[in-house]
Amino acid sequence: AMSAAALESTVGGRFLPFSVAMVTPFDEDGEFQPGCVAGIVSHLVSAGAPGLLISGSTGEQHCLSVEERCLLYKLARDAAGPAIKLYAGVAAVKTKFAVELAKSAQASQMDGIMLGFTPYSKISQRDGAAYAIAVAAAVPDTPIFLYNNSGRQPFNLEPSTFVQILQAAPNVRGVKEVIDDRVPQFRAAVRAAGLSQDLAYFSGSDGAVLAQFTAHQFNGLTSVVGQLYTAEMSQVVRKLREGDTDAAAAVWAEVAAGAALLAEGGSMLQSIKHVLRRRGVPAGHCCLPLQPLTAEQEAKLDAHFGLSRV
Repeated sequence: AMSAAALESTVGGRFLPFSVAMVTPFDEDGEFQPGCVAGIVSHLVSAGAPGLLISGSTGEQHCLSVEERCLLYKLARDAAGPAIKLYAGVAAVKTKFAVELAKSAQASQMDGIMLGFTPYSKISQRDGAAYAIAVAAAVPDTPIFLYNNSGRQPFNLEPSTFVQILQAAPNVRGVKEVIDDRVPQFRAAVRAAGLSQDLAYFSGSDGAVLAQFTAHQFNGLTSVVGQLYTAEMSQVVRKLREGDTDAAAAVWAEVAAGAALLAEGGSMLQSIKHVLRRRGVPAGHCCLPLQPLTAEQEAKLDAHFGLSRV
């Protein structure tokens, strides 16, 4: 049993309220660079990240084969050591591939799985429930939070389907959501069904997290800009969980301009990898069709972050 203090420091009973979503290193031809994984993990752990989300959207998981993703999980765990919490992004067009990924994540001693729904396929609510329940059943001892990313997939998890999954899969302990008003809907449906309300409701949006915590009942963040602002974003979440919105807003104000610059022109991943590379971290490049930054974009980032070529 977890101590009361440990329970207060988790969401969904099992997950850290703050983790950093890590990029995956590719070379300029878009080939996975397994030899670079340890360097990125070590950098983020040294920067103070208490947990890492490996192979999520930010990790460009759909640029990787199933075998490469399984290798990525293992390499991340080997580099992080046992003390750092690691969450594995799992999603696939075929349920059997998602099951294979989940079993691999469990074998690599991942502390949890972020289960995304199938990309591309226009699945029904029934299909989505069956997929999530099948993957959860394959790894019953591994806690899972679902990833309802309706901006990237032709599927939007209904609250009633979320309840159905929770009832059938006790290791599903939350959801990461991109639409603000969905979280109160999920919470209401869970309450109405009489289920445990100790669930994780994660955001993946650094810029929206203040409003999501204060107005929309979110309780955790997997941070993308936390790769560059690890301490700051960790503090934002801590202050929000303590109810000190003003302090959280003050910390966010310090990083908001940098976060906006990273996202400029829809080039967030390229920008983060650029800054990390300039700092000597082997973050690699992005896969085409994501275009390299222009010289002008690079110059603006270098000026803002005080970078020079390494």
